Amino acid sequence: MDMVKPRLFDSYSGDHIAHVLDSLEQRIEAESHTAPGSEFHKGRLAAVVELRRILSEAHYRE
Repeated sequence: MDMVKPRLFDSYSGDHIAHVLDSLEQRIEAESHTAPGSEFHKGRLAAVVELRRILSEAHYRE
């Protein structure tokens, strides 16, 4: 008998997380105009990208 793992996020939660990450990314990009090329802003954007990658791989609970 195959055990189906429960989803980590329901569609509402997944959409909310995506919206929060989109908003955060837009805010970081807007702030980066004050210091273009700043390593701090590049690091923040890289962190958002990494969060998206981790969450896209974490579809199901263990």
